[in-house]
Amino acid sequence: MINTNFKILIVDDKQEILSLLKRYITSVLPELSIETASNGRVALEKLVQMSKNEKLPDLVLSDVMMPNMDGLELYKSSKKEYPNLMFILMSGYNSNEEEIKRLKIPYLEKPFKLEEVKNKIVEVLNYEN
Repeated sequence: MINTNFKILIVDDKQEILSLLKRYITSVLPELSIETASNGRVALEKLVQMSKNEKLPDLVLSDVMMPNMDGLELYKSSKKEYPNLMFILMSGYNSNEEEIKRLKIPYLEKPFKLEEVKNKIVEVLNYEN
């Protein structure tokens, strides 16, 4: 059965990537609710606000390389407060790949095909479409 209560927070400092991912995910998984944030710090603030309303996302889909707070910092800070929060990290840079693997964080290497994003979301959420 499809769970229509899943919520995703997409985090990327590039507005065009945020828009593209939101449009694509909405088109292929329309029952999911999507929020966006422009960097890790904004995302963390949104998570705090969402937790006050008891509406945390089920999944954070975040770029790694961003100003103010990168995706790995966001992951570590978020997991301290919200240990059940799931993550998928995206990056075109290999500088953090070892740490991402060590932490066993689901990962998409840029550039990726949009269908790979959908497949990874479905896999991580154990979601049937």
